[in-house]
Amino acid sequence: MAESELELSHRIEASGVCLVSCRGVLDAHTSGRLDRLIEDVTRRGITRVACDLSEVNYIASAGVGVFVGHVNACRENGGDLVLVHPLGFGGDGEGTGLQQGYNVLEVFNLLGLADFLRVVKTPAEALSLLEGSQPT
Repeated sequence: MAESELELSHRIEASGVCLVSCRGVLDAHTSGRLDRLIEDVTRRGITRVACDLSEVNYIASAGVGVFVGHVNACRENGGDLVLVHPLGFGGDGEGTGLQQGYNVLEVFNLLGLADFLRVVKTPAEALSLLEGSQPT
């Protein structure tokens, strides 16, 4: 994978929760693809979305903007958008999702978004949380 690439995959669970997996770099060049994917999913009425960032090794403000933009839309329609990262906020620097000591969640902390966005450590935890919040 080249330095400025992002691999995306997603699946819709039987419960109606969408799990998006991201791998690589989430910046101005790649964030549009993630934005379109989440937009396509929410247009189909799926408002419970989990984004797995455990294999994202860099995130720029454009990537953060994707999540901020979609979390409000999901919540306004009875769902939520949850981030998955094995370190959670305030992690210890060990685990996946880090390249040369870079913690993608530190960007969210620096921008004051730690209280705005939900972060869980595993996809299973995200699914459990989202499956408990049925859309209205």
